[in-house]
Amino acid sequence: MPGSDRKSTQAVSEPHCIGNKAAREASLAPPADEPRTRAHTAGLRESAFVKFHLSTAAGNVVTGLGPGWIRIGAVEYRENVVLTSQAIATGWAASGFEGLTDGDFAQLLAQKPEVVLFGAGPAIRFPHPRLTRALTEAGVGIEVMDTPAACRTFNILAAEGRSVVAALLVV
Repeated sequence: MPGSDRKSTQAVSEPHCIGNKAAREASLAPPADEPRTRAHTAGLRESAFVKFHLSTAAGNVVTGLGPGWIRIGAVEYRENVVLTSQAIATGWAASGFEGLTDGDFAQLLAQKPEVVLFGAGPAIRFPHPRLTRALTEAGVGIEVMDTPAACRTFNILAAEGRSVVAALLVV
């Protein structure tokens, strides 16, 4: 049937057809001899444009992480740490995940955090609820994640000026 052949051919040649990536890209690109302007993207909504700005936290920032170490600023720590934007405490939970106590988590309250990020090492492991009871009773949120994710999240929250404590077990 000629009409159905025409429809399928037309659908494939449409620039916005999912299966025709080259045609779709060509429809948005300016000619080779013209600079790209907003006129070439007039079909896109204005909200599709995003401008990023470099921002840095005023205090401590996790700058690196590897097997057995965490770098905060320019200093490498080879032990578990408790980190706020203004302070670094070493020696936290020296016995590792298996040796965690309710006292380890209770001491985090001294920083008066909105939220505690618990970096449990290379994988997500949840501490027993009795260990985090002091935080829960004080209304402090606790987020459990692997240590690399906790480091990234700390940097974001600290840059926003949030009152955050990261309790990090080295990986």
